[in-house]
Amino acid sequence: VTGGNPFYVTEVLAAEGWTVPPTVTDAVLARASRLEPAARAVLEVVSLAPGGLEPDLTVEISGGGGDALDRCVELGMLVMGLERVTFRHELARLAIEGSVPASRRQRLHRRILEQLELAGGGEPARLAHHADAAADAAAVLRYAPLAARELSGTLLVARGNRILVERSFGFANYELGVRFTPATPTNVAGSSGATP
Repeated sequence: VTGGNPFYVTEVLAAEGWTVPPTVTDAVLARASRLEPAARAVLEVVSLAPGGLEPDLTVEISGGGGDALDRCVELGMLVMGLERVTFRHELARLAIEGSVPASRRQRLHRRILEQLELAGGGEPARLAHHADAAADAAAVLRYAPLAARELSGTLLVARGNRILVERSFGFANYELGVRFTPATPTNVAGSSGATP
């Protein structure tokens, strides 16, 4: 999550709970504010794809052009991988994602979903993630069962008798950047608490 950045490590350790510390958010947003609007749009689009996004889709969806993408890489906020553009630090991605207004975030997830479908789909978990964030119930119904079947499991997070999160493995592991295969080791964890 911190990518070894000493500032990020210190701030995460000092923060209460699991959130992007406000000091980290402020630092990331200050750095992003130096970018022209087209490059900022590139950052916003990539921030919505936890495992990264293909460069051509990034340019198409953001409307920022290749120069805007290059500027984000030059500034060190994004990294150009073999197949996808990703954030250098997960905390930076989360900070930018959190700064995107909700209605714009939903529209961008819809565009990402549409472009991934046009490009040949991709992983069901990835499609289900964007369908869910776009509030596209029909697409969720199309892709979530495929992701669940492919990954054959669910994630359940509960505190006491209250379920906090219940999702197919596809959603959970896409967001964490873990690719599941039949050989992937899994862990079951729990904590003591009231039982039903």
